[in-house]
Amino acid sequence: MGESEHPAAEPSFGLKRFSDDGLLREGGYALVLGRGMSDGIFLAERGYVVDAVGRVMALRGKRQGGLCINFYNVEIVSFLVPSGVYDLIAANDALRSIEDKEAIAREVRKMAEGLVPGGLLYFTLFGSRDEWVGRSGMSFFGWDEALALTAGLSLKTHYSAIEEVYEKSPLSGDIYHQIFHFLYVKE
Repeated sequence: MGESEHPAAEPSFGLKRFSDDGLLREGGYALVLGRGMSDGIFLAERGYVVDAVGRVMALRGKRQGGLCINFYNVEIVSFLVPSGVYDLIAANDALRSIEDKEAIAREVRKMAEGLVPGGLLYFTLFGSRDEWVGRSGMSFFGWDEALALTAGLSLKTHYSAIEEVYEKSPLSGDIYHQIFHFLYVKE
């Protein structure tokens, strides 16, 4: 790309992994759910038309430097994902704020159904050992419980991992997070 009105966006772990592994093509139609504004910009810089969904997304502006990003100011669970439309769907750090695990299972199904054959899916969940376990308005999964969310959904696992990190917090010191990363390809 030539000169831009915005700095180059740093992709999430999942999009970087898809890119490094040669699966992320140039251009297409993408859905970014929740907090992944930099994922939306990263994809738009690569020629994707991006639908960005979530309350946080809509607060950040209407357009980003001429890139094609459509903002939807709705809760993730309220967004109707059209079937078989998206080349890529990313929900990095987005599903954790849905407390009901059945609602998360529905969202994962909606994401899988929204992909075209060969489409890419990336999402994260908080693990059951995360320091925030017990906070209201959030969900936490055991590893096997998280893997079961995609059973029978015509998704082939490309990569999955458990990340354990300490996040610096100015208010409460180090906070331990257990984050599950899931990368799939639609069959």
